[in-house]
Amino acid sequence: MLQALIFDLDGTLIDSGPLHFEVLRELLAERGVNLEWNWYRGHLGMTFAGMMERLDQTLPYREILDESHRRFLACIDQLTIHHDVVSLARALHGRLPMAVASNGHREVVEASLKATGLRHYFDTVVTVDDVAQGKPAPDMFLEAARRLGARPEWCQVMEDSDEGLEAARRAGIPARDVRLMRQAACA
Repeated sequence: MLQALIFDLDGTLIDSGPLHFEVLRELLAERGVNLEWNWYRGHLGMTFAGMMERLDQTLPYREILDESHRRFLACIDQLTIHHDVVSLARALHGRLPMAVASNGHREVVEASLKATGLRHYFDTVVTVDDVAQGKPAPDMFLEAARRLGARPEWCQVMEDSDEGLEAARRAGIPARDVRLMRQAACA
């Protein structure tokens, strides 16, 4: 019995990866660090802190995070949506409670939803700022289910990363890998 839907944001509802990458690549290049797309793409489901820790532990994490947010927000009008998943959210709006659960920080997540015209479809938004641990920990999805008043096992997660799918599994929430949906649509 489906009670609620929980959507990841980046890569699931919106195509923000290229913009986040360009902002971070430029910032790191200014510090003499080369960021390659394939490495970045392989770590997209992680929190920013987790990604920076794996890249180079000597980098000034907080400074880079703050500056990347500032630069990303300055270019936010470049964001595009993933029509396949957004059409599902639009079709079920008002019929099922829905949430966004993102490893992003609140300021950027809310601004992204607003810039793409998607914010009004969702009853609540859970970000990495709202939980003790981001994905792959289950905290974010469990908090989203709680806020929606739904039992976790009666929710469905829409996700595009291995970390997010692992978080859903740990939360006991069925999940759909949107990457597979997109591959099937192209076949």
